[in-house]
Amino acid sequence: MYQGYIVLSDEAAEKYASSYEWKEVDPDVTFESIEKPEGNWKYSYDFCKDIIPGYYGGAAWIDGNTIIFSITTT
Repeated sequence: MYQGYIVLSDEAAEKYASSYEWKEVDPDVTFESIEKPEGNWKYSYDFCKDIIPGYYGGAAWIDGNTIIFSITTT
């Protein structure tokens, strides 16, 4: 299992924000090694499909410049 967060540059965050359709959600995941940062998290199925290879399971959420993710190998 891989869990963590990534802080994007303003340019990268804007690119992802404008390239996908996002829904506000509360990430339904328990993190083992990190505390979920507070925020207004958004989810996009297409974003996850584009960044997470098909042989992994999991999801990623974005809030401004921060992405949190929880991915498992299959």
